[in-house]
Amino acid sequence: MLSITQQCDMTRIVKVDMVKQLGQQLMVFYKQNFQFAMISPSVHQMCAHSWELFSLTDGFPIAVYAEQSVEAWNKHIRAFKSGPSARARQCSIKLNTLDIFT
Repeated sequence: MLSITQQCDMTRIVKVDMVKQLGQQLMVFYKQNFQFAMISPSVHQMCAHSWELFSLTDGFPIAVYAEQSVEAWNKHIRAFKSGPSARARQCSIKLNTLDIFT
């Protein structure tokens, strides 16, 4: 499983065929050696279907599409709102934003 996660690095293009091959190998290994155990849906999704997601994104890591970078701006917006924006006009969004950022 570590090999799959190493192929899915956040900064590099993902090799889709490598992820597909590693997932299939892991599923075969699991079925051959642990026939008595049920595989969890999360592990099944990662092994059997993660390559499909990467093929849709042309090998780009899915972190590119994450919202963390957008959410990171919230602390700056909060700082503006607790500072000068506490005295910003509340009659319209346009005037409020103008008061906050000028």
